[in-house]
Amino acid sequence: MTNKKAFIVAEAGVNHNGSISKAMDLIDVAAYSGADAVKFQTFKAENHYAKNSPKISLYKEGTYELIKSLEIDRNWHVKLSKICNNLGLDFMDSPCDFEAIDLANSVDMDILKVASFDMVDSRLVRKIAQSGRGIMLSTGMANLSEIQNAINICHSEKNYDIVLLQCTSLYPAPVKLTNLNAMKTLQQAFGCIVGYSDHTLGDHIACAAVANGAKVIEKHYTLNKNADGPDHQFAIEPNDLKNMINKIREIECAMGDGIKNGP
Repeated sequence: MTNKKAFIVAEAGVNHNGSISKAMDLIDVAAYSGADAVKFQTFKAENHYAKNSPKISLYKEGTYELIKSLEIDRNWHVKLSKICNNLGLDFMDSPCDFEAIDLANSVDMDILKVASFDMVDSRLVRKIAQSGRGIMLSTGMANLSEIQNAINICHSEKNYDIVLLQCTSLYPAPVKLTNLNAMKTLQQAFGCIVGYSDHTLGDHIACAAVANGAKVIEKHYTLNKNADGPDHQFAIEPNDLKNMINKIREIECAMGDGIKNGP
């Protein structure tokens, strides 16, 4: 992830809607689009939501039932990782519990992502750091002190392969709250590779992030924006994902080497 090209993570997240065939289709889309990695999320609703959590008005199910329905079947990981390997994609995950971390290790993931709401979970961060794998820390809900604490934990486990992602933890995220310049703050404060996890609508903010120095871009995508579920509406569809990646590669090409000698 230190080369000139940004490492692009196609965030499938929960947009498989509990279907392994949709998960496989999402992987195919990521490969077709030119992404470097595809990422899912492995969590248990019972660890994050009370069964009487307030209902989201857009959905007929209660919040707990909705999130429960979006859990990935952990038996899929072996098959999905093999498909990714065959297509030249990194298979990534946001593991939200110890069992999920062990599962990620068992399929030999190179990079594990710590979701914004888990970054202050010192035990989880330590367990991920102990894996010896690359770590992406999403910083959407964290201040500099909390980020420093997570980095200190990783360093205490002799894990220095850390990427920090600027993120706005709203879905969709308003452009006015994007704060792309925070990537420079993170890089200066911690000396880590920095990137951007994008929850805005469209692709122009992700493209701007690359022009502003992002070495990692994470973007949610879906097979169909009109599908049922909380993450489809702000995600981009297959052709838009491909177009975004093409734009990013053109932007990188256009940046040049900075030497002014014509034409």
